[in-house]
Amino acid sequence: MSRDSLLPTAQERFLATPARGSDTGVLVLAGSGGRIEDERCRIPAREGLTALSVRWFGGAGQPPGICEVPLETFVSATELLRSRGARRIADADAAEPAAARTDGPARHRLVGTHRE
Repeated sequence: MSRDSLLPTAQERFLATPARGSDTGVLVLAGSGGRIEDERCRIPAREGLTALSVRWFGGAGQPPGICEVPLETFVSATELLRSRGARRIADADAAEPAAARTDGPARHRLVGTHRE
């Protein structure tokens, strides 16, 4: 399975970009509800950050629940943010996505985590 196949389709993600572009991206993930967080993406975009929310489980070709989610799902989302100009990437999430990526930030150069 390629990394590209792990990135949700355009219908399964929401990308919000600031008017002037940004070198900082935020990966916004929902908790166990699995929804796409479009409004939570608009908030950092209004502050000048590129923000992406993806469905990370429950979609086509994905695990039905929050267990056994491939780390590549998050890596692919990070790569999409990088392709939009983000050199620094943080994430805003609930406890479940943070637990899913326990070793992901260190291996894939995510710079920080903020839990709401």
